[in-house]
Amino acid sequence: MDIKQVDAGFDETDIEFRVETYTSTSYDERGYLWLDTDQDPSTGWTESELPGYGLNDIGADYFVWMDVSFGYGDVYDYYFNYMGSVSITSGTYDFYFTIPLSYLGNDDGIMDVTIVLGDYYAPTDIAPDTGHGTTGLSIEWLSVSPTSGALYIDSQMNITLTINATELEVGTYNASIIITSNDPDESTVTIPVHLTVASAPHDIVVTNVVSPSPTEVMKSTYVNATIENLGLNDETNISINLLINGVIENSSIISFIGNGNTTYVNFSWTPTTIGNYTVGIYAVPFDSENITTNNLMEVEIIAEGYPDIWIEPTGFNITVTRGELLNETLV
Repeated sequence: MDIKQVDAGFDETDIEFRVETYTSTSYDERGYLWLDTDQDPSTGWTESELPGYGLNDIGADYFVWMDVSFGYGDVYDYYFNYMGSVSITSGTYDFYFTIPLSYLGNDDGIMDVTIVLGDYYAPTDIAPDTGHGTTGLSIEWLSVSPTSGALYIDSQMNITLTINATELEVGTYNASIIITSNDPDESTVTIPVHLTVASAPHDIVVTNVVSPSPTEVMKSTYVNATIENLGLNDETNISINLLINGVIENSSIISFIGNGNTTYVNFSWTPTTIGNYTVGIYAVPFDSENITTNNLMEVEIIAEGYPDIWIEPTGFNITVTRGELLNETLV
């Protein structure tokens, strides 16, 4: 067997592994999947004790014995306690299976992984060739296309990298693109990717909104907000809107915010009916401001009707004649 790649994906309850091979699956295909759930190579099995050719570097806390040809796998812990079985589905050049995380001590799904495949007689391939892989390390800001393909003699394939920095903070980020093939000289090529996210020229951000909830209907209440300038430039005449259920209730102008500085705005408004309100603070973007997803922040508040009892008059000054009966009224 010649392993091409191993993919893993997990949720709160299960982890799924998909093994892709260069060679077609055979009637006697079998192997081990080693799982280092605590990601500590000093605990569990090491490469000197079980298959791995001495090149892998994890300490396996669990393993899966995979009998691919018969469509099942058995999960064991380090002490050879049987944890459960899984069903293996095979294709021509791949197979996949799902392990309940409860079989793995209710692990979070992030673990170091190695795999060895072979036939009835001996192991024939391991993955990765050295070290280990780690689940849960997909990079949201980096994607490549295509993710697989075939190269013919004297041909080439272009791979497109897509960088999505819309959700990234200012700073540096690192990733690696790993290309595997059946090239005997360079079966695995690692391409480092170094990304620097710089501050945008203009970036006004609403970072906090405070308004009391519940509040009283027909009574004035306050809205306080924090505004930050994360851009490279000082900014002047920034328009700030108070939104009530998406409608502009009031506006204010901030005359100046220096680069990297914070200021505060205060509004008041009066809920006119009992119910739920969406209170928002919106910093109107500049024409050249590209990052606008952080210009609006909203909070939910509740307006309630409270008891409001008043009494008149507030006191009496009464003179009566002895023996007289007098009635007065409190309203």
